Amino acid sequence: MAPSLSRAGLTAFPAPMKISIEKMLDILKKYLKPVLVFLFSWTVFASCQAEDPVKVYGPAEGLVDVSFKVALPQPDTKVASPSLSNEEKVNRWALYIYSTSDELVAKGYSGSSSGMTFTLAPGTYKVVAVVNSLTNANTSYGRSELLSLAVSLSDNTSSSLMMCGAETVSVSATGSHAIPVTRCVSRVGLVSLTRSNGSSEQFNAATFKVTDIYLSNVVTRGYAYNAVDGTVTGNEPNWYCKKGVTGSNASLNSILLESGLNITVAAGGSHSTSHYFYAFPNPVSTDTRSETWSPRHTRLVIKALVGDTVCYYPVTIPVMEKNVSYNASVTISDYGSADPEVDVPVGL
Repeated sequence: MAPSLSRAGLTAFPAPMKISIEKMLDILKKYLKPVLVFLFSWTVFASCQAEDPVKVYGPAEGLVDVSFKVALPQPDTKVASPSLSNEEKVNRWALYIYSTSDELVAKGYSGSSSGMTFTLAPGTYKVVAVVNSLTNANTSYGRSELLSLAVSLSDNTSSSLMMCGAETVSVSATGSHAIPVTRCVSRVGLVSLTRSNGSSEQFNAATFKVTDIYLSNVVTRGYAYNAVDGTVTGNEPNWYCKKGVTGSNASLNSILLESGLNITVAAGGSHSTSHYFYAFPNPVSTDTRSETWSPRHTRLVIKALVGDTVCYYPVTIPVMEKNVSYNASVTISDYGSADPEVDVPVGL
């Protein structure tokens, strides 16, 4: 049996309505005129409205192309020393440009030392360059926020040292500007080690072999790009190699520690190869050697095997500042200490 469709509940379409041409014209006259008037009025009104506002810093006319690069620093020195090529490497850098009211105007990032070019309106700008630290410029930092970012010492390597610089730049025409930057770390170097004969015949006759050179009591976090005088607390994460006990952080050890050395220095001889290490500034002004940990001075520690005796020769460094090289020439004439925190007489 073929399927059937029931008509129940369905309403039939009405029959088509017949209308004369005269009737249709009357309807158009009645309704079309107001519609045309409305359309005309809306068109006129729309043409009088302002465009959606677009926020532009400075005038749209007279923009100029301005290129920026970084000007590398020479380290200030407590003792004259050569500038090392690894300290001058720019592997990546970010540039943030602000108005005089600290409003972010533009930002950019380069994965090399190449300069960057921006199109700007003539005027005065506050520019911040950050080198070998940020890995992009995706975040729109405010100026004070950028300059107060916490950074970690472990983000530095001997060939990629953090640097930062802030400069006020006046832009009037197409041109270029070099932004001076400063290293965020201090450099500590053992530039020579001399073994002289002392009063101990036993020491004079013993073999003297350097096995480790390293920094202790090192600030590792809490400093921002512009902070040389930031507050340093005794919190565990902010310090490394406390009281001369070396750690296992490979990133930090790469710039703080040389271990497994086999440097033999004969009586009356010397070792003249330089050994450099990098640490954040240490502003602690009062030193201590208390067994209970508290912030204290950073030390350059020489660990040596004198005969069969393990000896430490710590060299205490006073208040450390960023971009300063502290260089030690050490003369040793006796057995050292059994504790890397305990001073022994060394000639400097």
